[in-house]
Amino acid sequence: GTTAYDESFNNNDGTILFNHGFEDEFTSTESWTENQMTGSISSNSYSGVITNVADPNMLYDITNFDEVNDHLKIRYKSYTDGPTHIRMYYTDNIDCSSSSETCAESFAIISDGSWHILETDISDAEWIDNDGTIDDLRFDFDFASVTGTVFLDYIRIFDDDISSWTIGKFGSALSFDGTDDWIDLGNDSKLQLSNGTISTWIKTSDAGVSWRGIITKQNAYAMFLEGNTFAIYDWGAAAARDTNQNLADNAWHFVAVSFQSGVTNGTTLYIDGKPSLVTSMTVSSQNNNVEIGEDNLGGSQAFAGNIDDVRIYNYARTQDEILADYNDGKSAHLGKNNQEENN
Repeated sequence: GTTAYDESFNNNDGTILFNHGFEDEFTSTESWTENQMTGSISSNSYSGVITNVADPNMLYDITNFDEVNDHLKIRYKSYTDGPTHIRMYYTDNIDCSSSSETCAESFAIISDGSWHILETDISDAEWIDNDGTIDDLRFDFDFASVTGTVFLDYIRIFDDDISSWTIGKFGSALSFDGTDDWIDLGNDSKLQLSNGTISTWIKTSDAGVSWRGIITKQNAYAMFLEGNTFAIYDWGAAAARDTNQNLADNAWHFVAVSFQSGVTNGTTLYIDGKPSLVTSMTVSSQNNNVEIGEDNLGGSQAFAGNIDDVRIYNYARTQDEILADYNDGKSAHLGKNNQEENN
């Protein structure tokens, strides 16, 4: 699996981990052990004050972290004459039981006092042999000429091969194979909604037979293609609510569901900004995770096609708001950004 992130850099990603990947959004307590630097968290970012340029580093004690996660992404800011490289050390109790050059890789960064993104595949031989689980991560800030402060917005290490990136409605989208590709967003309390809105852009020529999950929280709220027609399932009444509109035409469609649990005619299904079905639904339970491209059934309802610009709101959006999203809403994209970004 991989992680779906909000690339708008507004710190609304939350802290979503799955498939034993790693992410630190620096939104809560500082959890690193520093050497020759002092760390703190403020305004959803990490500040690392380098007090000695000889070997400043930060160490994280991690468990159940699989080496299959081989894609590194860090948003950082290094000061002028500050570190020019970030060197990552790790231990896996197979190849290395302590920090060693055998299990290490160095990445060049830009030191100009501006925000940038380091994004790369990890290529260290002992990591990509995928024969162990990572126990410790250590990041060294190398080759600073003077002391100063480095800033980190996030550190992410994840497997980016769950599904292929493809041309999206906006920038890039994820392509799902209909068999074993999906994204698990967990079951954070912020996702446990009785009233809300889910929306996304989809493109498929055939999503698959029967029910195919687009955005789902089984037994709570969800949207599907059911026999390639746009539908939801009302778990409270054990009944399908189907628009009977087939969307398997290999064109991009904006689909949305605005729902109010237990409210008669409080749920509306939208296709391309227009109401397609007004109906009712009731949340049965909040026990299951939110998934993109599946429905908590191990692939039996996996979606075949492309998904872009996934959004989950904690309130029922109006018809005008849904239409605005369809026309020009592009605030938070499920897309891949390999370019440097300056603030």
